Amino acid sequence: MVESGRSRIRSQGEVTPDAWAAVIVGAIATFTAVYSMMRFMVRSIMREFSPNGGSSLKDQVNRIEMRLDALYQKLLD
Repeated sequence: MVESGRSRIRSQGEVTPDAWAAVIVGAIATFTAVYSMMRFMVRSIMREFSPNGGSSLKDQVNRIEMRLDALYQKLLD
């Protein structure tokens, strides 16, 4: 750092505390955005795996299993 009278001139490679704060706040904001998006995606995917009365993936798999069981029973009879 070069001092000239009252003003201080920083060298080009020196990082100010304001710059560090901006980097840290940016990193926290990015992490928060990624975390929120992942949480939203996981919730929407998990919603498909719980029965909800007919339209979820779990309900569709259960219906297919019941139909297959009925077909096996007809084949065995």
